Amino acid sequence: EKMVEPQEEMDRWILSRTSSLVQKVEEAMERYALDEATELFIPFFDELTNWYIRRNRRRFWSDEESLSRQEAFSTLYIVFKTCIKTLAPFAPYITDLIWSNLRRPEEPISVHLTSFPDPTALYRNEELERAHTAAQTVTTLGHALRKELKMKVRQPLAKAFVAVSDPLWQKALLPVLESIRDDLNV
Repeated sequence: EKMVEPQEEMDRWILSRTSSLVQKVEEAMERYALDEATELFIPFFDELTNWYIRRNRRRFWSDEESLSRQEAFSTLYIVFKTCIKTLAPFAPYITDLIWSNLRRPEEPISVHLTSFPDPTALYRNEELERAHTAAQTVTTLGHALRKELKMKVRQPLAKAFVAVSDPLWQKALLPVLESIRDDLNV
């Protein structure tokens, strides 16, 4: 699936992350490291559900038809289909069942009649991937601190400080500060 670059950063991030997954799975398969290839799906699906979908709830649940809502569903559809094609060699029956529910009438009847996804067909931005990895790390640590201090996420914080000594991480965090604030309720 080739699509126009979406406007929302989160859509661009998950497409880039999906491209990265396909590339790493393909590289592992070429080395016959099938265990390594299958293990790549677990953190990806965790990021898909606990970062992308959770952070975009408002867009998915919106009653108003908008370009943002349309792009969110279009992006998710492309990510699902790409993942199903990538996962098909490892889980043939379940991926074929899911494919039968996702495919368009003009597409092959089985996922096994499709080509393995091309990682270069999707939007790719490694810097954006690093930024969101950094943001996820910071929010995970922030939520752990809240839990330790018995502070519910619904209770807003006046400030949050993030100590970062690595200049690459500092640079990576700048574009995602708003996501971190929002996720930690600062």
